[in-house]
Amino acid sequence: MLGEVVEFIVVLKDAFKTIGGTLISIMFLYGALFYVYSADDPGGRKTAKSICIHAIIGGIIIAMAETTIETVGGSMGL
Repeated sequence: MLGEVVEFIVVLKDAFKTIGGTLISIMFLYGALFYVYSADDPGGRKTAKSICIHAIIGGIIIAMAETTIETVGGSMGL
């Protein structure tokens, strides 16, 4: 029973990692393009910079969550 739960969590983690990584890449690219196309608009540049920063923060959160899951699973001997 516990093994099935752990397998489910690992599959879920891998799915979130794949989907999250794709979304992070898309959002960072969107922010970069938004920054380039709003060269004369300071408000647009600020928004674009915020999009890029939030994408990076999201990547850090996903990496930390993956590390935490692997650490907890390793300490449980799974």
